[in-house]
Amino acid sequence: MVSKPKHFPMRNHLAHEITKYNELASHKCKETQTQTHTKHLPISVETHFTLHNSSEMARLGKCFLNVAAVVMMSVLILPSLSYAATYYVGDTYGWSYNIDLDSWAADKTFYVNDVLVFTYDNTYHNVVSVDANGYNTCSANSNYGVFTSGNDEITLTSAGTWYFICSYHCDFANQKMAVTVYSP
Repeated sequence: MVSKPKHFPMRNHLAHEITKYNELASHKCKETQTQTHTKHLPISVETHFTLHNSSEMARLGKCFLNVAAVVMMSVLILPSLSYAATYYVGDTYGWSYNIDLDSWAADKTFYVNDVLVFTYDNTYHNVVSVDANGYNTCSANSNYGVFTSGNDEITLTSAGTWYFICSYHCDFANQKMAVTVYSP
């Protein structure tokens, strides 16, 4: 089960700033256009027409630069704003020894900033983030974090392989999972 993230304030802020800049550039272009069409110089029709076209071209040039700046900002910023996915570990089974968690993870592609949600009964289970040795030996001795809430959200902050075990059921019930995380 995959769902969209709840809230990313930095992404929302950047998208808002791009929209605000685009609206400002559009408003300035319209304002310049209005001023250009209302200016009349006391000269012949042919000369006025030529000056009008020159100022119109200058206005269009400014508008083009504004639009180009917005497009460039969008191209540079938007790829880094790709939304992270949220995965519920074990789907309906949750974080449990009733499911082959490595097979569950192998069917998915995880990226940096994706979120794993571990749901479980915290009177019987926990989640321990360990290294490869801790995963292979079911040892929680050198860990990166122990989670015990029963509804833990862990953000995958870097590419590589992440390892998780239940310190109560790793040995005899094989309750563990390795997740390979890719850069976006």
